[in-house]
Amino acid sequence: RAPRRRRRGRARAARLLPVAALVAILAVGSLTPPGDAVATFVREVVSPPPDPPRRPLVSAELPGGGRLLATGAAGPVVVGGGRSPKRLTGRVDDATFSARGRFVAIARGPDLIAVDLSGQRRWSLHRDAAVQDPRWDQRDGFRVAYRSGGVVWVVNGDGTGDRPLGPVGEAAPAFRPRASHELAWADAQGVVTVRDLDAGVVRWRQDVHHPVLSLAWSPDGRRLVVVSRDRAIMLSGVSGASLVRWPAPPGTRNVAAAWSARNDRYAVLRHDGAGRWRITLSTPGVHNGRHRPTGPLRRTTLLALNTPLRGLLWSPDGRWLVTASPREDQWLFVKPDGDGRLAAIRTLDHLAAGGSGGGPIPTPASWCCVR
Repeated sequence: RAPRRRRRGRARAARLLPVAALVAILAVGSLTPPGDAVATFVREVVSPPPDPPRRPLVSAELPGGGRLLATGAAGPVVVGGGRSPKRLTGRVDDATFSARGRFVAIARGPDLIAVDLSGQRRWSLHRDAAVQDPRWDQRDGFRVAYRSGGVVWVVNGDGTGDRPLGPVGEAAPAFRPRASHELAWADAQGVVTVRDLDAGVVRWRQDVHHPVLSLAWSPDGRRLVVVSRDRAIMLSGVSGASLVRWPAPPGTRNVAAAWSARNDRYAVLRHDGAGRWRITLSTPGVHNGRHRPTGPLRRTTLLALNTPLRGLLWSPDGRWLVTASPREDQWLFVKPDGDGRLAAIRTLDHLAAGGSGGGPIPTPASWCCVR
């Protein structure tokens, strides 16, 4: 009998060994940095935490505050600010807030129209080709830039002084924050230009050698991220020098991008051929006096869904991102934690987001004004 009891004891010990090993790993994790990395691996990979639950919102108050302007089949709608959704006018192609959110510039066919928040027209202009991607200078509202007929144009905030600047590709023009009316745009070949509109001089040009999808300035105006389908390039806002290049993962394409108002994170929306959509956060690292990266570029996946997403905007306080999910007929508000992981999800359904019966949910276009 004695030998049989010993064998049963050895079998029981063998079954308990993995548990003891896991306890030992977690114990080491509380004592040493390498152990902490192992413990993190156990928590996130062996037993990953569930996604935060999605909680519905009321449209009068948005995470991150402010007012959100969206465009859809029924026209532009303003959501948030303590009020019910407000539709401004009929169908438009695109729209953007003015600097303090008191006016909206809308593109409708070959027309650029400025309206107030009651929908009253203030001024308009007509071009021979379709007006696309209007962008109002968020510094003081003195300029509005837009694309039309393969050319980037700029007009004064009161509708006067409309004039062409140069050839432009598919990317929307972007005003440089904290600068005196400087505008960035990219032509169809991938040459990025930054021009001082007051002085009438070009500050710099940089050829990125790829067609550009979007341009996004850091809130301090020191860096400009240029996004193409298969890569993103960070340029110095002062000289145009290339600082960082990072490719999109194999088999994926970049779609949209946005930089947090907190100046520390950059979000990219991309998809792959299998219908998977992801929002990735990039933390560029600390920059020295020459605006060169002195720390590593850290990237994390904030959200991954098997459904198309439309639009990507940061809240005015830089803490929340919003995107539209047409298949789920919702806006998704997602909040990252300090490590770039998903901390919270809030949802706004079709009607609460200012949608109308029969049409797709509006696409977020501009998010303005903490108050």
